[in-house]
Amino acid sequence: MLEVILAYWAYVKKIAVFSIIVIFFYLVAKLASNRILKARFIGDINYLKSLARITKLSLFIIGILIGLASIGVSLSGLLAAAGFTGIVVGLAAQQTLGHLIAGLTLLFEGRARIGDVVKINDFWGTIESISLLSTQVRLFTGELLTVPNQTLMSSLLTNASNLKARRIDVDIGISYLSSIDKARDLIIGYLRRHPYILAYPEPRVFIDSLGESSVNLRVMLWVPASKWFDVRGSIIGELKNELEKNGIEIPFPQRVVWLKQAEKS
Repeated sequence: MLEVILAYWAYVKKIAVFSIIVIFFYLVAKLASNRILKARFIGDINYLKSLARITKLSLFIIGILIGLASIGVSLSGLLAAAGFTGIVVGLAAQQTLGHLIAGLTLLFEGRARIGDVVKINDFWGTIESISLLSTQVRLFTGELLTVPNQTLMSSLLTNASNLKARRIDVDIGISYLSSIDKARDLIIGYLRRHPYILAYPEPRVFIDSLGESSVNLRVMLWVPASKWFDVRGSIIGELKNELEKNGIEIPFPQRVVWLKQAEKS
Protein backbone atom coordinates (compact mmCIF):
# COMPACT_ATOMS: atom_id res chain seq x y z
CA MET A 1 0.00 0.00 0.00
CA LEU A 2 2.85 2.37 0.90
CA GLU A 3 4.51 1.67 -2.43
CA VAL A 4 1.30 2.60 -4.25
CA ILE A 5 1.03 5.84 -2.30
CA LEU A 6 4.67 6.73 -2.98
CA ALA A 7 4.28 5.93 -6.66
CA TYR A 8 1.12 8.02 -6.78
CA TRP A 9 2.88 10.89 -4.95
CA ALA A 10 5.84 10.74 -7.35
CA TYR A 11 3.41 10.89 -10.28
CA VAL A 12 1.57 13.87 -8.77
CA LYS A 13 4.89 15.56 -8.04
CA LYS A 14 5.98 15.21 -11.66
CA ILE A 15 2.67 16.58 -12.90
CA ALA A 16 2.99 19.52 -10.49
CA VAL A 17 6.57 20.30 -11.59
CA PHE A 18 5.59 20.04 -15.24
CA SER A 19 2.57 22.29 -14.70
CA ILE A 20 4.56 24.91 -12.79
CA ILE A 21 7.23 25.09 -15.51
CA VAL A 22 4.66 25.28 -18.32
CA ILE A 23 2.62 27.94 -16.50
CA PHE A 24 5.78 29.94 -15.79
CA PHE A 25 6.82 29.92 -19.46
CA TYR A 26 3.24 30.72 -20.50
CA LEU A 27 3.27 33.82 -18.30
CA VAL A 28 6.72 34.81 -19.62
CA ALA A 29 5.48 34.31 -23.20
CA LYS A 30 2.39 36.40 -22.50
CA LEU A 31 4.49 39.16 -20.92
CA ALA A 32 6.91 39.19 -23.85
CA SER A 33 3.98 39.29 -26.29
CA ASN A 34 2.41 42.26 -24.49
CA ARG A 35 5.74 44.12 -24.43
CA ILE A 36 6.10 43.67 -28.18
CA LEU A 37 2.57 44.94 -28.81
CA LYS A 38 3.25 48.05 -26.73
CA ALA A 39 6.39 48.87 -28.72
CA ARG A 40 4.37 50.43 -31.57
CA PHE A 41 7.07 52.98 -32.29
CA ILE A 42 9.19 50.34 -34.01
CA GLY A 43 6.72 49.29 -36.67
CA ASP A 44 3.26 48.59 -38.01
CA ILE A 45 0.76 47.12 -35.50
CA ASN A 46 0.03 44.19 -37.86
CA TYR A 47 3.72 43.37 -37.99
CA LEU A 48 3.94 43.54 -34.20
CA LYS A 49 0.91 41.26 -33.76
CA SER A 50 2.48 38.60 -35.96
CA LEU A 51 5.81 38.94 -34.17
CA ALA A 52 4.07 38.73 -30.78
CA ARG A 53 2.26 35.51 -31.78
CA ILE A 54 5.49 33.90 -32.99
CA THR A 55 7.33 34.89 -29.79
CA LYS A 56 4.51 33.63 -27.55
CA LEU A 57 4.26 30.28 -29.34
CA SER A 58 8.04 29.77 -29.36
CA LEU A 59 8.42 30.44 -25.62
CA PHE A 60 5.43 28.20 -24.81
CA ILE A 61 6.91 25.29 -26.81
CA ILE A 62 10.27 25.78 -25.09
CA GLY A 63 8.46 25.66 -21.74
CA ILE A 64 6.76 22.36 -22.64
CA LEU A 65 10.07 20.82 -23.72
CA ILE A 66 11.82 21.93 -20.53
CA GLY A 67 8.88 20.66 -18.46
CA LEU A 68 9.01 17.24 -20.11
CA ALA A 69 12.76 17.02 -19.60
CA SER A 70 12.43 17.98 -15.92
CA ILE A 71 10.11 15.02 -15.17
CA GLY A 72 12.38 12.53 -16.90
CA VAL A 73 10.74 12.23 -20.31
CA SER A 74 13.34 11.39 -22.94
CA LEU A 75 13.37 13.95 -25.70
CA SER A 76 15.96 12.31 -27.91
CA GLY A 77 13.44 10.68 -30.22
CA LEU A 78 11.25 13.78 -30.23
CA LEU A 79 14.22 16.04 -30.94
CA ALA A 80 15.45 13.78 -33.71
CA ALA A 81 12.03 13.85 -35.37
CA ALA A 82 11.76 17.59 -34.79
CA GLY A 83 15.24 18.08 -36.20
CA PHE A 84 14.41 16.22 -39.39
CA THR A 85 11.09 18.03 -39.70
CA GLY A 86 12.87 21.32 -39.01
CA ILE A 87 15.32 20.70 -41.85
CA VAL A 88 12.49 19.99 -44.30
CA VAL A 89 10.43 22.96 -43.16
CA GLY A 90 13.50 25.18 -43.05
CA LEU A 91 14.41 24.42 -46.64
CA ALA A 92 10.82 25.02 -47.73
CA ALA A 93 10.54 28.26 -45.76
CA GLN A 94 14.03 29.62 -46.35
CA GLN A 95 12.85 32.56 -48.41
CA THR A 96 10.04 33.35 -45.97
CA LEU A 97 12.47 33.34 -43.05
CA GLY A 98 14.76 35.60 -45.06
CA HIS A 99 11.95 38.14 -45.48
CA LEU A 100 11.11 37.88 -41.76
CA ILE A 101 14.69 38.50 -40.66
CA ALA A 102 15.05 41.34 -43.16
CA GLY A 103 11.89 42.97 -41.78
CA LEU A 104 13.19 42.74 -38.22
CA THR A 105 16.53 44.21 -39.31
CA LEU A 106 14.80 47.13 -41.05
CA LEU A 107 12.80 47.98 -37.95
CA PHE A 108 15.44 47.60 -35.28
CA GLU A 109 18.15 49.33 -37.31
CA GLY A 110 15.77 52.24 -37.84
CA ARG A 111 16.36 52.26 -41.60
CA ALA A 112 12.64 52.54 -42.28
CA ARG A 113 9.54 53.25 -40.21
CA ILE A 114 5.85 53.79 -40.91
CA GLY A 115 5.32 57.26 -42.41
CA ASP A 116 8.91 57.74 -43.59
CA VAL A 117 9.49 59.32 -46.99
CA VAL A 118 11.89 57.00 -48.82
CA LYS A 119 13.47 56.44 -52.20
CA ILE A 120 13.76 52.79 -53.24
CA ASN A 121 16.02 52.58 -56.26
CA ASP A 122 14.31 55.20 -58.49
CA PHE A 123 10.91 55.32 -56.74
CA TRP A 124 9.88 57.96 -54.18
CA GLY A 125 7.03 57.34 -51.75
CA THR A 126 5.80 57.05 -48.16
CA ILE A 127 5.95 53.80 -46.19
CA GLU A 128 2.42 52.72 -45.29
CA SER A 129 3.09 49.37 -43.61
CA ILE A 130 5.86 46.91 -42.75
CA SER A 131 4.54 43.36 -42.42
CA LEU A 132 6.30 40.06 -41.72
CA LEU A 133 7.16 39.45 -45.36
CA SER A 134 6.89 42.73 -47.25
CA THR A 135 6.82 46.51 -47.04
CA GLN A 136 4.18 48.64 -48.75
CA VAL A 137 5.14 52.06 -50.11
CA ARG A 138 2.61 54.59 -51.42
CA LEU A 139 4.37 56.21 -54.37
CA PHE A 140 3.95 59.91 -55.01
CA THR A 141 2.26 58.96 -58.28
CA GLY A 142 -0.48 57.18 -56.29
CA GLU A 143 0.41 53.53 -56.87
CA LEU A 144 0.98 51.14 -53.97
CA LEU A 145 4.36 49.46 -54.29
CA THR A 146 4.79 46.15 -52.40
CA VAL A 147 8.45 45.26 -51.87
CA PRO A 148 9.58 41.94 -50.30
CA ASN A 149 11.63 42.72 -47.19
CA GLN A 150 14.65 40.78 -48.42
CA THR A 151 14.55 42.71 -51.71
CA LEU A 152 14.23 45.97 -49.81
CA MET A 153 17.34 45.16 -47.74
CA SER A 154 19.38 44.67 -50.91
CA SER A 155 17.99 47.79 -52.65
CA LEU A 156 19.34 51.33 -52.60
CA LEU A 157 17.22 52.82 -49.82
CA THR A 158 17.26 56.58 -49.18
CA ASN A 159 15.33 57.73 -46.11
CA ALA A 160 14.55 61.45 -46.33
CA SER A 161 12.66 61.51 -43.03
CA ASN A 162 15.81 60.97 -40.96
CA LEU A 163 17.30 64.22 -42.24
CA LYS A 164 16.78 67.61 -40.60
CA ALA A 165 17.65 69.53 -43.77
CA ARG A 166 18.04 68.72 -47.46
CA ARG A 167 19.72 70.58 -50.29
CA ILE A 168 18.04 71.69 -53.51
CA ASP A 169 20.10 72.29 -56.66
CA VAL A 170 18.63 74.49 -59.39
CA ASP A 171 20.20 75.29 -62.77
CA ILE A 172 19.27 78.64 -64.34
CA GLY A 173 20.51 80.02 -67.65
CA ILE A 174 20.74 83.78 -68.23
CA SER A 175 21.51 85.72 -71.38
CA TYR A 176 25.12 86.62 -72.23
CA LEU A 177 23.98 90.25 -72.36
CA SER A 178 22.66 90.14 -68.78
CA SER A 179 24.77 91.05 -65.75
CA ILE A 180 25.95 87.99 -63.85
CA ASP A 181 26.51 90.00 -60.66
CA LYS A 182 23.02 91.48 -60.79
CA ALA A 183 21.48 88.07 -61.41
CA ARG A 184 23.42 86.59 -58.50
CA ASP A 185 22.38 89.41 -56.16
CA LEU A 186 18.72 89.06 -57.18
CA ILE A 187 18.76 85.30 -56.59
CA ILE A 188 20.54 85.54 -53.22
CA GLY A 189 18.23 88.35 -52.10
CA TYR A 190 15.15 86.35 -52.99
CA LEU A 191 16.44 83.21 -51.28
CA ARG A 192 17.18 85.13 -48.08
CA ARG A 193 13.61 86.41 -47.99
CA HIS A 194 12.10 82.97 -48.51
CA PRO A 195 10.50 81.65 -45.27
CA TYR A 196 11.67 78.05 -45.68
CA ILE A 197 15.21 78.51 -47.03
CA LEU A 198 17.82 78.15 -44.30
CA ALA A 199 20.34 80.90 -43.57
CA TYR A 200 22.90 78.24 -42.62
CA PRO A 201 24.22 76.57 -44.63
CA GLU A 202 23.84 79.74 -46.64
CA PRO A 203 22.60 79.64 -50.25
CA ARG A 204 25.24 79.66 -52.99
CA VAL A 205 25.10 80.88 -56.58
CA PHE A 206 27.98 80.36 -59.00
CA ILE A 207 28.67 79.99 -62.73
CA ASP A 208 28.39 76.33 -63.61
CA SER A 209 29.08 76.44 -67.35
CA LEU A 210 28.91 78.52 -70.51
CA GLY A 211 26.23 77.17 -72.82
CA GLU A 212 25.51 77.81 -76.49
CA SER A 213 22.95 80.49 -75.75
CA SER A 214 23.20 81.13 -71.99
CA VAL A 215 25.45 81.53 -68.99
CA ASN A 216 24.38 78.65 -66.75
CA LEU A 217 24.19 79.40 -63.03
CA ARG A 218 23.99 76.73 -60.32
CA VAL A 219 21.86 77.64 -57.29
CA MET A 220 22.35 75.57 -54.12
CA LEU A 221 20.05 76.06 -51.13
CA TRP A 222 19.04 74.16 -47.98
CA VAL A 223 15.52 73.69 -46.64
CA PRO A 224 13.92 71.68 -43.79
CA ALA A 225 13.49 68.07 -44.93
CA SER A 226 9.73 68.24 -44.43
CA LYS A 227 9.49 71.19 -46.88
CA TRP A 228 11.82 69.83 -49.57
CA PHE A 229 9.14 68.80 -52.07
CA ASP A 230 7.07 71.96 -51.55
CA VAL A 231 10.03 74.28 -52.12
CA ARG A 232 11.49 72.16 -54.93
CA GLY A 233 8.20 72.29 -56.80
CA SER A 234 7.87 76.08 -56.68
CA ILE A 235 11.37 77.58 -56.49
CA ILE A 236 12.22 77.36 -60.21
CA GLY A 237 9.16 79.31 -61.32
CA GLU A 238 9.61 81.85 -58.52
CA LEU A 239 13.25 82.49 -59.46
CA LYS A 240 12.31 82.85 -63.13
CA ASN A 241 9.69 85.46 -62.28
CA GLU A 242 12.11 87.32 -59.98
CA LEU A 243 14.79 87.54 -62.65
CA GLU A 244 12.50 88.55 -65.50
CA LYS A 245 10.78 91.15 -63.31
CA ASN A 246 14.16 92.83 -62.78
CA GLY A 247 15.30 92.76 -66.41
CA ILE A 248 17.40 89.58 -66.44
CA GLU A 249 16.68 87.65 -69.63
CA ILE A 250 16.38 83.88 -69.53
CA PRO A 251 17.10 82.96 -73.15
CA PHE A 252 15.97 80.02 -75.24
CA PRO A 253 17.87 78.53 -78.18
CA GLN A 254 17.46 80.47 -81.41
CA ARG A 255 18.51 79.51 -84.92
CA VAL A 256 18.98 81.69 -87.99
CA VAL A 257 18.01 79.91 -91.20
CA TRP A 258 19.26 81.20 -94.60
CA LEU A 259 17.32 80.14 -97.67
CA LYS A 260 19.30 80.08 -100.85
CA GLN A 261 17.21 81.00 -103.88
CA ALA A 262 17.68 78.60 -106.75
CA GLU A 263 19.20 80.18 -109.85
CA LYS A 264 16.85 80.57 -112.77
CA SER A 265 17.84 78.54 -115.78
